[in-house]
Amino acid sequence: MNKKNIIIGVFILIILILIIFLFFPKQLSIDPGIDIVVNNSYLEMKDSILSENSILAGCVAATNNNISICEKLTTEEKITSCKNDYRFYSILTSYLDNKCDSLQQNDRFVCEALNSQTCDTLSGIEKSMCQLVLTKNLDMCPQEINVSTCQTIISEFWAMKNNDINECNKIQRLYAKEQCKAFVLRDCSVINEIAKDLSYYELASTTKNDAICSRIKFDVIRNQCYLRPYAEARI
Repeated sequence: MNKKNIIIGVFILIILILIIFLFFPKQLSIDPGIDIVVNNSYLEMKDSILSENSILAGCVAATNNNISICEKLTTEEKITSCKNDYRFYSILTSYLDNKCDSLQQNDRFVCEALNSQTCDTLSGIEKSMCQLVLTKNLDMCPQEINVSTCQTIISEFWAMKNNDINECNKIQRLYAKEQCKAFVLRDCSVINEIAKDLSYYELASTTKNDAICSRIKFDVIRNQCYLRPYAEARI
């Protein structure tokens, strides 16, 4: 009887070990060289981001006052989106710094309208966007812009105006949220952290080692890494 119990106990132990290895891959070890690989390669990932992601490209272009960065994007739609972010940031920083006169005519009018807290001197989409940010009323969102984007614009405006990154937490999408925080700080170096995270994601996919996911800083990317460790990294 004791021998039978020992055999059953060993069998159960083997099953438990198999379960741990099959269903808890996060416990796999990490080669310490992984960090060196990422630190040496994340700039390549950063270039990839700047050619594909209009939100982060707009963030870098705006905070570095270099609109030519937008031209690296792969489609006209992305280039336009990037340039719109650049324009929005330029108008808002000029408004906050009392430098509306430094802007070209149309942008100067928007800046002055924000300064006077009235949008009556504007027309078209500029008037709608001015009313949108001042009233925080999503009903003012122009038809050509989706509600999610309008909510992001409202959060970015008030986050910058109040110098409060907590306002950015109202934004659901990771990249838009980080762009908002970068606009408040006037520094988009966060793109380097995102590039490193995506490099870890890519390595986890290539090596099929979930443990690498633990190196990822941002929860959204890290969770996606654990859930889909063998898929291609998505920007």
